[in-house]
Amino acid sequence: MHQSSGEIGTILQDGKQIGGFKPWTIILILNELDRTQGKEYKKALTTSKSQQFWLFEEPTGELTAQYFTLVKGTLVMVSQSKVKIIFPEYELNKMINHPLEIIWTE
Repeated sequence: MHQSSGEIGTILQDGKQIGGFKPWTIILILNELDRTQGKEYKKALTTSKSQQFWLFEEPTGELTAQYFTLVKGTLVMVSQSKVKIIFPEYELNKMINHPLEIIWTE
């Protein structure tokens, strides 16, 4: 299992930002495959978690998550993926203090 963390993420639908989340941790679970010439790994699951989220619009279609971290005072995108998110109860335009699990579908 490998992990990476960052400050903020965005939720996109049809290329338009409809919300975001913070802070985040990406969790990558790998399955080791036996090969005669050494070890190889196959991605089994990628998921991410955040502690807070917000939405400006209702999510109704395919979602993309973008993950940003601070590097020398500048936000830098470290990853982007199509995702599935099951949202807990929320109100639009409000910070929701509830953990959010984001499952990568791509």
